[in-house]
Amino acid sequence: METAVTASEQQIVVVDLGERQMPDDVNRLRAGQGKLLDHVERIVADLVAAGTLAANAQPVVLVVREVASPEDEDEDE
Repeated sequence: METAVTASEQQIVVVDLGERQMPDDVNRLRAGQGKLLDHVERIVADLVAAGTLAANAQPVVLVVREVASPEDEDEDE
């Protein structure tokens, strides 16, 4: 897990899970369920324990899908 914190007035914490996730797991996360949500909750708890996030912070999760690059498509062949 990689975490980057900016030095701006409002801190933005970016957590990179570092691996692709299964589409069904992403869909469950969008619905507020599943193992990825459990993973997010553990990460938030760790960040609060480390003092990176305030205990009363409201986590926001943005689910983004990448467009496959031509290189990715070549690997499948």
